[in-house]
Amino acid sequence: MGGRQGAEVSEVSCIVIDHLDRTELRALSIALNRLGETGAWDPDALRLEFEELTVLGVDLVETGFETAEIDGLNGQIGAVEARIARLQTSLRSLHRQVNLSDISLTINAAMVPGHPVSSGGGFTLGKAAHDAGRVLVVAAGVALVALAVLVPLGIVIALALWIAHAVRQRRREQALDLV
Repeated sequence: MGGRQGAEVSEVSCIVIDHLDRTELRALSIALNRLGETGAWDPDALRLEFEELTVLGVDLVETGFETAEIDGLNGQIGAVEARIARLQTSLRSLHRQVNLSDISLTINAAMVPGHPVSSGGGFTLGKAAHDAGRVLVVAAGVALVALAVLVPLGIVIALALWIAHAVRQRRREQALDLV
């Protein structure tokens, strides 16, 4: 067992391929040897596997990777994690800047003709009368709209009641005629 020499392993897991003919075995042999040339590792998945194997007490050199390769992968992962941490710090800083931003808004309205602009504040009898007049105008408008809806509705209800009364009266007269 070439890969496990000196490891004192009595059993090795393997896959038995006994259903292929000689031509298929030759093609499989070439394909398996080619995988090492064309294959690529998913660094995140490999890192997770290395972490889990380390927790389980496996020496990562037993995976076929050399110590330098393992250190190189860990270095790459560490560099990416450091960059992520720097970017997260930058993002938090931008969030603080946005939260501390002060926005001010100034509206300069032109004077509307017919509406006097008061130069002073406070309560005056003229302002109170003006406000009371506006409230009355709005209330009158609401009352007119309500009447415009309620009057036709009242007429329809009154007509329905009159028809119902006439029908009842007619039925009573017919019932008395039968007696």
